[in-house]
Amino acid sequence: MKTCRICNEQKPLDDFSVNKAKADGRHYNCKQCDAAKARHWHHENKDRVAARKKRWVAANAGHVQEKNRNRYARCRDKIIADVMAYRRKNIDRVKKKDAAYHEKNKERRNAAAATWRKGNRDRMGAYLAQRRAAKLQATPKWLTREQRKQIRQLYQQSRLLTELSGEAHTVDHIVPLRGETVCGLHVPWNLRIIPRLENCLKKNKLTDEAYRYAEAA
Repeated sequence: MKTCRICNEQKPLDDFSVNKAKADGRHYNCKQCDAAKARHWHHENKDRVAARKKRWVAANAGHVQEKNRNRYARCRDKIIADVMAYRRKNIDRVKKKDAAYHEKNKERRNAAAATWRKGNRDRMGAYLAQRRAAKLQATPKWLTREQRKQIRQLYQQSRLLTELSGEAHTVDHIVPLRGETVCGLHVPWNLRIIPRLENCLKKNKLTDEAYRYAEAA
C-alpha cells in the first residue's frame, strides 16, 4: 500500500505509475490524481497547448499527411457509409449548413476553382473531351426527340435545384457510363438528380441503392 501525496488516501501500488527513480519503484501521486492534474493543466493552458500542437503539426506535416492517408485508406468504405448515413438522417441540417458554407465562401471557392482550372488546362481539356466522347458513344441513335428533350430538362432541373436549395446537385448516371463491371447508356431512364457530394462518393460504382432505383425505373 502507498499514500498519495495529493488525495492522502492509501491505495494499492498498482494504482501508482511506475517510476524506477523512487525507492519503491512507484510515483508519488496516484494515477487518478495525476490524470485530474493533467486535465486541469490542459484546461488552464488551452492556448499554449494549441500553439504547441500547431507547431508540431507544421514541423511534421509529411508524417501527419501520410498517417491520415493510411487511416483513410483503411477506413474508406466505413467513412463513406457513415457520411452518407449521417447526411440522409440529417438532410435538412446538412442542406442548411452546406448552403451557409457555400454562401460564405463563394468567392474564395470560385477563385480557387478558377486557379486550379487555369493551372491544369491540359487535364481539364482531356477530361471534358473524354466525358463528351463517353456520352456520345453511350447516347443511342434511336432516342426520340421527346426523350432527348427529357435529358435536357433534367440538366435544367439540376441547375434550378442547385440555385433554390443552395446545395450543389448534378445529373447522375444510375448505371455509370464507364462502370467497373457494367456500362450504362445516356438515356432519360438512366438519369437522376442527386447532390454532387453523393455523386462524387459514388464514383463509377453501381451501388445497391442505384440498382434498386434502376429496377424501379
